[in-house]
Amino acid sequence: MEAEPGVATLPAALRKRLRYAGDDLEIGLSSWAGLFGAARDAEPGWLRLGRPENGVAFTAAGIAALAGLAAEQDAVGRAIVAAVALAMPRIGDVLGLVEGDETILLPEPDEIGPALVPLRVRVHDPGPQGGHAALLGIAFACPWDPEHGLGVLLRTSEVLGVDTAEAVLSRPVAEAAAQGRHAFFLSCRPVAPARRRR
Repeated sequence: MEAEPGVATLPAALRKRLRYAGDDLEIGLSSWAGLFGAARDAEPGWLRLGRPENGVAFTAAGIAALAGLAAEQDAVGRAIVAAVALAMPRIGDVLGLVEGDETILLPEPDEIGPALVPLRVRVHDPGPQGGHAALLGIAFACPWDPEHGLGVLLRTSEVLGVDTAEAVLSRPVAEAAAQGRHAFFLSCRPVAPARRRR
């Protein structure tokens, strides 16, 4: 990889996971190649990060978030699939209302990972007001909503919420979530269903 001013200063462990794809950077998450689907003509396990000089957060918090994603990619991938599975009933309700079709075909729990195609990650560094940890918005393509896709907002390996791809890439949404104010469209903090009392 050629040395860019922002990239050359990254820790070696993170820098070796990055590559150029045209003018953009991509981050390699090798374990995601077996967990998630891949776009046609795309190499599985690579996620677009954006142009190094065009808003990619190579701040200390942004670097830590990307390094954490790379180091904990297995746990993060499983957390994403679990969060989407928990949000699936709400996704079906919302899509049925939006599309006017109550028969939206959603994947079974064991089909969720392969149905999600990771497209892009955006680093949101909330700055001093949002605490120290940067948030990561990850956009996925999905067959049940090809127009809006699906997005997951993360803080380290914790899924803060599931929303549309556009929402989790949005700076205002990330800033609100960093302060605990965003009510996610599909799922506000995925939680397991409450157990029934006997």
